[in-house]
Amino acid sequence: MKTIKLFIISVLLLSSFQALAELKKGFFTLDENNEKVVNFMYEIKSLTVLSSSDRDQFIVSNNVVKMKPQNYEALDNTKKLWIRFSIERPNANGYKIYYYFEYTILDVNEAPKNIQLSNKTIEDGSASGTVIGTVTATDEDAGTDSTKLSYHLEGSTSNKDFSINSKGELSIKAKVDKKQKGDYYFSISASDPQGNKSKNKLFHITVTKATPKFAITTADVSTPENADKVINLTTNRGGADFLIAGGADENKFSLSGTTLTFKATDFEARDDKTYSVEITANRAGTNGGANEHTTKTITVTVTDLDDEAPTDIQINDAVFIDGYVSLADDKGANFLIGTLTATDIDTADNELTFTTTSTDFKIVNNNELRTKHPSQLLLVSVLPSPLATALGVLIKPLLSE
Repeated sequence: MKTIKLFIISVLLLSSFQALAELKKGFFTLDENNEKVVNFMYEIKSLTVLSSSDRDQFIVSNNVVKMKPQNYEALDNTKKLWIRFSIERPNANGYKIYYYFEYTILDVNEAPKNIQLSNKTIEDGSASGTVIGTVTATDEDAGTDSTKLSYHLEGSTSNKDFSINSKGELSIKAKVDKKQKGDYYFSISASDPQGNKSKNKLFHITVTKATPKFAITTADVSTPENADKVINLTTNRGGADFLIAGGADENKFSLSGTTLTFKATDFEARDDKTYSVEITANRAGTNGGANEHTTKTITVTVTDLDDEAPTDIQINDAVFIDGYVSLADDKGANFLIGTLTATDIDTADNELTFTTTSTDFKIVNNNELRTKHPSQLLLVSVLPSPLATALGVLIKPLLSE
């Protein structure tokens, strides 16, 4: 029975409420990004918000109800907002006016915005055509493909220094020279396929100190013949791995880690005394950077060692009879018997020096064999330098008739 009474009281209150209240509705249609302000021109005792679709989108004061600018694409599928509030005027004896405002937001084809550049630095010395970074922008219009946006350099200075291709890649037009040019400043705009163009955005490109390119720093070497040569491979940055990539003489080399070994080779093996191999170095990128690769040809020059004694010592221009050098007995001291020669694969002929221990002969001008005394039966031993087996020569004078 008590519950029935309460229900009756509620009905009576509702009946009283309906008698002391009035309901008004307002429907508004407006483009996105515009606010809607409703001013109440009469005196108001109180304005109370009862409910709304999103309270944060409304600003309510004593006699103003304002909806903030809305982004069409950010709204739900209804593209509508609403608010319910009540107004009580002075001396109204509790009489209130209830309002329901509904706003329908329309889409507007907007220009792109939020222009960004993926990188804003370039190294000093970078070549013409170097790509600095990629330009992007956003277009929130429904159905717009952001990949079809186009980008434009604004102003003569911007177009002089840079170019942008259809992919949005920004490239430098001339070799970077920090001393001459310094940093770069330029403006970019974006437009959508419908021709809506954004505001210009200013960018600053900082020219940084050039970082040496990844390189193999091992120098060419020389090595004496007939000995292995161990070469330590190095780069200007650590953490590199090496491999033999080719080269005219790659079969003469072996590699283990950073140690490159050139096989022992005889100087006289061929006319060309240089041997080359191509070495590639690979290095993993750091801090998200790309992997690095470089190749260099390393040359080994084989040098000669004087490790072979001269052979085949000969007296040239001398008279031989029965295997003996013969000369007339009227020859005096300092007579030229002949010129000495020998064979040495390590030494040029004109660099050989001949010596003798004989008390009867002497060597003049490195290879001239001459007498110290008048002709007689003599024996001379000749040794070329570098040392070799001595040549023994028996010299018999021919008696004058």
